[in-house]
Amino acid sequence: MKTHTGLRAITKIKFSKGRMHIEYEMERPGGEPDVFTLDTGDQPHPDFVRALEALRPHVVDLTELPPDVENRLTVCGVSLSSAEDAEDQPVMGATVTALLSLTRSRAPLVLNTPHKPDHPYSADEVDVFCLTEEQVAAIQNLVIAAEAYLDGKRAQASLDFGAGAPAPDGSGPGTVAPKRGRRTVTLTRDSAKRFAAAARAAETAAKPAGQ
Repeated sequence: MKTHTGLRAITKIKFSKGRMHIEYEMERPGGEPDVFTLDTGDQPHPDFVRALEALRPHVVDLTELPPDVENRLTVCGVSLSSAEDAEDQPVMGATVTALLSLTRSRAPLVLNTPHKPDHPYSADEVDVFCLTEEQVAAIQNLVIAAEAYLDGKRAQASLDFGAGAPAPDGSGPGTVAPKRGRRTVTLTRDSAKRFAAAARAAETAAKPAGQ
């Protein structure tokens, strides 16, 4: 299962309470990948919402719950991992997080599906402990939708800026390039606006009077 496009590898996707949270890595020649976190209130495109909802029957199957609970599920996102099998081939794994509404509780039940790989790590493992082809395809569709979100495909409009780069007014996806080395950099949309406003004020103050 592919969890990345080019040098960008998504490791976590979450959409909950109207906020989007995406974690991803960018490969860097000769060193550990840089880690980015996006956290924003920009609403996703309907394609993303449909990809998220399409995981509901797979959550039922992965958790071995009765089929009639599917309409009570709200899928929040997935966590993705990468490893290698016995032949040094990439193995991608996933855990899906969902909320199950309860009849006698105001709070939902949080469900995390068992972590499963897209194929066995070794020849002596059986496929029953792996994701099915349909589950892999559904997760891949969500990853593609998340990639499109990072590239500017949102609910209100398609934003035109580079992957992972903030827009000039600070309203972009919310990530900034980290310093060298493995570290996480988080910049929310509101924080970006404040930084942009402060920069403009500083630039204005630096100009000689009358200009």
